[in-house]
Amino acid sequence: MLVVKYPEVLTAYEKLEANLEPFERVPLLTSEQDKVMKAGVDLAELFGEIDSWAAKEKKKFVIAFDEIQVIRGDKWMLRFLAHVVDSYHNVVVVVTGSEVGVLFDFLGFDQPDSPLYGRHFVQVQMKNFSAGMAKEFLVSGFKQIKLEPISEVLEYAIKRLDGVPGWLTLFGVRCKDKNVCSGELVDEVASEAGKLAREEVLKIVALSRRYGVILNFIAKVGEASWSQVKSVIETKEERSVTNHAVSTLIRNLANMGVILEADGKYAISDALLIEGIREEPLPE
Repeated sequence: MLVVKYPEVLTAYEKLEANLEPFERVPLLTSEQDKVMKAGVDLAELFGEIDSWAAKEKKKFVIAFDEIQVIRGDKWMLRFLAHVVDSYHNVVVVVTGSEVGVLFDFLGFDQPDSPLYGRHFVQVQMKNFSAGMAKEFLVSGFKQIKLEPISEVLEYAIKRLDGVPGWLTLFGVRCKDKNVCSGELVDEVASEAGKLAREEVLKIVALSRRYGVILNFIAKVGEASWSQVKSVIETKEERSVTNHAVSTLIRNLANMGVILEADGKYAISDALLIEGIREEPLPE
């Protein structure tokens, strides 16, 4: 909406869009820096235009990058973000990621060799909604789409979907699509969510079948200690495994937000992922 309303920003945006036209679905800022540069796009100039407009209008322009950790390994993005933060004081950068540990490792705010080292940032961590928050979220959403589900269905959805904002949103979308809310629909969404979560985890398992062994075991028993994880891998492979290898696997799963640690025990963070794995175990 801001781009459409203000000519200066519109001109800069149109210039960028025109330059990228030869490339099919090339994101504005990705590790494919060469393609962007060959298109003749001067990102510093673009953000300079935006910053100038925001200063004149006495506004802050917010730009968000979703799941930015997927381009980890390419430092040019970090250098560019550092340039934006240092040079354009009317531009606010928001980065999001579902793999919190991986995200912070990539950004490197506490790593002296990172371009973003020492930069000020504010962290907003999304957690599962409490029962009260989930109810408020659903009630507000249903008011917007003019549906009035019975309280029993709401309570069932809150319990079944475990307060995960994404799954609650998916439930609302399905209710809107069918113009009705029911317990059966909650179950359908829970099953769909479990399959979606499992599909995401398959990407991790593709890196090492050991992840499948660990997650299948934890999904089966509910929670497991470090020594139990080590034992189940060794039993599966019929050979000893180093402590370092086990610790690395567990740390990676925790960094990606797949498992959580409490009192020396590890559990899968998403209850619906547990259901998805129990319904169809991961490859080992």
